[in-house]
Amino acid sequence: MKSITYVFILFISILFIAFLYGCEIEGETEVVYPVTPEKKTEWLNRMNGDIESLKNIIVAIQEKDSVKRISIGDNTYKLEFVNTPPVEIILDNAAYTAPLIGAHKIDNNYYWTQVIGTGTSATTLLKGEDRSNYPINKEGVTPKLDITENGTWSITINNIVKDIFDPEGKKFRAIGVKSLFTSISFDTDSNATIVTNEYPQRIHVLPKYRPFTFRLLASTTDTLRIASGFSIPVEFLSSGISSFEFVLPRSWSADYTFTEDKKGGSIIITSPTGMEADYEEKGSVEIIAINQYGDKLHSKIPVRCEVGLVNYASVEFTDIAPGIALKAASFVFADESFTEERTITTIKADNKFRAMPPAGFPRFNKAIFTTEDNNTFTYYFPPTQTLAIGEQTISIAPPQLLSYWQGGIVIIINETLPLSGVAAYQISGKVMSPEISPKAIPWFPNGNVNVTEAMSTTDGASNTTAIINALGGIGTSANYIARWAIRVRSGGYADWYLPVAEEYLAFYALFSQDKVVFNDLMESLGGKRFIYGQASGNHRNFWTSENMSNTQARMAVIEGSAAGTIAAGTKIYGCFGLAFRKFN
Repeated sequence: MKSITYVFILFISILFIAFLYGCEIEGETEVVYPVTPEKKTEWLNRMNGDIESLKNIIVAIQEKDSVKRISIGDNTYKLEFVNTPPVEIILDNAAYTAPLIGAHKIDNNYYWTQVIGTGTSATTLLKGEDRSNYPINKEGVTPKLDITENGTWSITINNIVKDIFDPEGKKFRAIGVKSLFTSISFDTDSNATIVTNEYPQRIHVLPKYRPFTFRLLASTTDTLRIASGFSIPVEFLSSGISSFEFVLPRSWSADYTFTEDKKGGSIIITSPTGMEADYEEKGSVEIIAINQYGDKLHSKIPVRCEVGLVNYASVEFTDIAPGIALKAASFVFADESFTEERTITTIKADNKFRAMPPAGFPRFNKAIFTTEDNNTFTYYFPPTQTLAIGEQTISIAPPQLLSYWQGGIVIIINETLPLSGVAAYQISGKVMSPEISPKAIPWFPNGNVNVTEAMSTTDGASNTTAIINALGGIGTSANYIARWAIRVRSGGYADWYLPVAEEYLAFYALFSQDKVVFNDLMESLGGKRFIYGQASGNHRNFWTSENMSNTQARMAVIEGSAAGTIAAGTKIYGCFGLAFRKFN
């Protein structure tokens, strides 16, 4: 009797526990994850609001609509279109585990998708009962997310309600929202680029209606100081501008020029000479940009006229090739690593060119000249060339052997010198980077690969490409000499290659004339000096790009009794290397 009582108590206990945990003795019932009404409303408004915004973005793209107005709040961007309903882009980095509704483009049409997780099968097309895709358009159906009474996600599309399952195949529990939109950015024309949080990410670009922007590249708070009677160009970026008007202090003047694509230009401000009957020493130049529809954008630059004060670079060029008279010039500056450039318009006064060097671009990289007979040519300055405030003289002698040109030292010139006029600067040939490989590096990792495509005696670039292909690609480090050569970036150029034997011999002919002078030149351009007089073994040898056999490639000898000759080297041993590039 007592044992029967124990069994009965145990049975009642099991039933009680099953009740607490939502389970029955036989089978399972759904687990309930309650979501408060307030949270449910908040989450659904957010998620379905994102879906509605995505729909309008796709409709705007399909109908070639454009953004008419942009309103920016705290992490919220509202885009109003000409014909399409507005969209709201919320960027709050919300990233709870939740489903997303996205858009997938097939040919020229977009279709609704469901995004669950980030795996390879995360994104699937939403399909109807007949297995057809749901198109995204004005008349088409729009999916809506919902949260069930049990606290799991569901989706309704075309009046059909379906549960959403997580990557593990369970009903997707609602614990929060996930942002559909990752970022939004605007270019100079105010075109909007929207990136979504789908997997993979999607990018949508929306054009601006009547783009109209104006941005000065100079400070609008710092006073622009101009010597009396002088002109200073102030660069700007723009779109949609047809003309400018100016409101000026007394006896000041201003003019403007556009770049050819009208994406920028220069505002040229001229100060009083001091000889005027009435002038203002300081004030503000108000610049009014006007588009073809009469809309206006305003900007101001504080200015001051100071006699004797120089805040611009004034350059007189010397050693110009015979037959050239300079009419105009644009100065091109580079950042410290030559990865970015800034072009500045100059003002010509007599034989001098005036410009304001841009902040953050310390290298005077090159100048683009226009001659009196309207020919143009470019002069390339060495990486040590800067432009100082005040007057200075800079040589633009035509390039010769051992001149700096387009990233390196001129080793070969194809034309017969001397040349006159613009032709003196429009030569072609090959330059050598001032860099030397920092250590002796093998040609190839083993001795049983015959790179037959790298046997040209004249084309180092094609040889280098063949070697890189044989190595399996550019790799992650400069562990072989061809990989080192293609990583050279002298002067900002990215087309360096490992030279052939005849290019080494051309270099050696110049190097051997005066090794000290050549080494001084290398060092002045930021490179390393050659070690000579102490070199031994492979340290006196430099790899060419010429393959010879499975085990050997050609190398150039630059030191010792065999200096200036080409020999065979074993690929797996280390030699130094140089990098060349062609120029024109």
